[in-house]
Amino acid sequence: MPRNIFSVMRKVLNRRNHISALLVILVIGSFSLSSDAQPPIHSSNSSHSDFIDITAYPNVKLDKRYACTNNFCREILDTNKYSCSLHPIAAEKFLKACQILAQEEPGWKFIVYDAFRPISVQRKLYEHVKGTPKAHYVAYPTYGIHCYGFAIDLSLVDNTGTPIDMGTEFDDFSELAEPRFEVKFMKAGKLTKEQYANRLLLRSVMKRAGFHQLQREWWHYEALPEHIVRARFKQLD
Repeated sequence: MPRNIFSVMRKVLNRRNHISALLVILVIGSFSLSSDAQPPIHSSNSSHSDFIDITAYPNVKLDKRYACTNNFCREILDTNKYSCSLHPIAAEKFLKACQILAQEEPGWKFIVYDAFRPISVQRKLYEHVKGTPKAHYVAYPTYGIHCYGFAIDLSLVDNTGTPIDMGTEFDDFSELAEPRFEVKFMKAGKLTKEQYANRLLLRSVMKRAGFHQLQREWWHYEALPEHIVRARFKQLD
């Protein structure tokens, strides 16, 4: 999607012209977000040695939340603080996303909160929410796609390093963070049109690179459908 589409939308939003804003949203929605053909799906024999450290990508900023105390558990869960990796299939798609972002928003970066997540970390996360209303926001350990290296949690920062406002923080376990309720909350005034436009920008870049959006979290994207990942690959620790 051309960069100027989002620039126009932001100008419209700043003028608070509601009718024009809705028209621009409809224009954005009419663009095809289909990705190129999927890369070959390899056997399940991948291992950590196959994974690619995405921190080397030029427009990536790392803010690995589970390797510090700035997370909903308020404790360090992952001791691997400085690297963040993906399965080669997912890494190839993320590189494409980085290229799209560089072309359309020069100077902007992805801020990555998590990618491959050891299954032992997933178990710790689940234990914190088990038996609570928040449990459905955290995957049961044996289902976690992060543990296969096929999921990534991320947002955007602009060319000054300022985080882009997405309407909630990362790991906000509420309906306001769920893409499926965005239009409802925008109409109710709980999500601004600018915040919605920012989510659409992130979504457009990631989908055109071949990722799928998780409907419970605006920050979570997966490189292949979950049923394919679980059938053909294995979780790692």
